[in-house]
Amino acid sequence: EVVSWVLLHQGTQNVKIAEYCTAAVASLSYVPTGSQRLGSAGVIEGIAASMLAFPESVDLQIYGCASFQRLAANPSNRGLIQESKKGIPAIVQAVKTYRDHATILTVC
Repeated sequence: EVVSWVLLHQGTQNVKIAEYCTAAVASLSYVPTGSQRLGSAGVIEGIAASMLAFPESVDLQIYGCASFQRLAANPSNRGLIQESKKGIPAIVQAVKTYRDHATILTVC
């Protein structure tokens, strides 16, 4: 839950914080319990806001899409991503911005 809090409160202010936290979410989301807890802690909004705030960060876009992909393995998180006002737009922005980037196209 700490990662969620940091992303929600600092993720749009510092690209390095956003990258580190989103990379942590991508790793922690491999475990079903981690995915569930992160989703309910509000991490989806934090990831999306960070991705939209720093479209120039390729690493953030990769970590963000990978996080969404892993979080979406949980049915309740899928609903949260779909309901998010920023979730789908962040993914679309990443794909449009980096349409020739193989990793982004694979994880998004």
